[in-house]
Amino acid sequence: MSDGPEPGQTPEALGQITYTDDLAFRLSGDSSLRAMLFALLILSFNILDHFIDPAQAGAALLWRAGAACAILLVQGIWVASKRKSYTLYRRLVLTHTITVPLGLTGAVAQLDMGLVYGLANFIFIYIWIPSVLPSRRDALLGGVLSGGTIIVVTLLHGERGLALSNIIGLVVLGIVLAMLTATKFEAALRRAWEQEQVALHEARTDMLTGTMNRRHFEEAALAEWGRCVRYGRSAALVLFDLDHFKRVNDQYGHGAGDKVLRRISALCREEIRDIDMLARIGGEEFALLLPETDMPAAAALAERLRLRFMAEEITVAKATLRVSASFGIAPLVNDKAEWKLALRQADMALYRAKANGRNRVELAI
Repeated sequence: MSDGPEPGQTPEALGQITYTDDLAFRLSGDSSLRAMLFALLILSFNILDHFIDPAQAGAALLWRAGAACAILLVQGIWVASKRKSYTLYRRLVLTHTITVPLGLTGAVAQLDMGLVYGLANFIFIYIWIPSVLPSRRDALLGGVLSGGTIIVVTLLHGERGLALSNIIGLVVLGIVLAMLTATKFEAALRRAWEQEQVALHEARTDMLTGTMNRRHFEEAALAEWGRCVRYGRSAALVLFDLDHFKRVNDQYGHGAGDKVLRRISALCREEIRDIDMLARIGGEEFALLLPETDMPAAAALAERLRLRFMAEEITVAKATLRVSASFGIAPLVNDKAEWKLALRQADMALYRAKANGRNRVELAI
């Protein structure tokens, strides 16, 4: 499987993982085991070679061993790669589509009537291609590469007539079948992936404001905290709460309160950076995680938001409201190296802001 997103990635960055990259991670799950089994399967056909042509079985085994080693080498490149993407995955799989037919065709070509007896062995190549390259373009390219390799090796070994005609017919038929299968695979996998992304977004998002929900925020904050500890970076945690918000709900109704929350969220998005993380973690309580930010910079942002909230006029139920907020700020990394301590410090600072009259910014002590 994939190594997954790097710690500290924002939800926006997580959303930019493409369908093809995610598909490569999924298709390559447990791929090392499959590669070894695939290599052993190719070698095991040498048992059949001994029945077809015992005298040339040894030479055929060398071709099969070459294909098996190429498969394991290509798989090793994928495992060792730090940056796994569909582009890399596609290149490696297309390499497979050359090395595997090369080894198999070379092996059966060594045997007396091997290409005739071995025609059925090529069928699995065209079943395999769309299962690992489930896009029509890539399945076509893979089919052409593997089919071309088979035909070229056959010609180099001097095969003509019936054997060559059968192989060309099989290649053309195989490419057509691979294209049809890939079309079905591509549509089904893309549909399933899109549905999963929708479900994942809903599980991570506060449906009212469109911000992160509490659970997703804490997961992302913990990952960012780990990155800061590992690399010695700074980050700040900001908690803020709308002052006297209950009065808005009581006087104007919950619909008005919802409109206020949505507008406050929108104002925050206008002020923060793309890498900053905004979440609604309670009824009228929000949290901000600010990577690569020290306390003075976090305090300046909080003060800017406080003034922006006060200046904003929000029309609800034939009335115009102005809201204020209280802010508590703490460094994400502390002396005790505890994520929960940062959360408690920010919460205590928020409590002091409320106790000292609200509509203010307080820093953790």
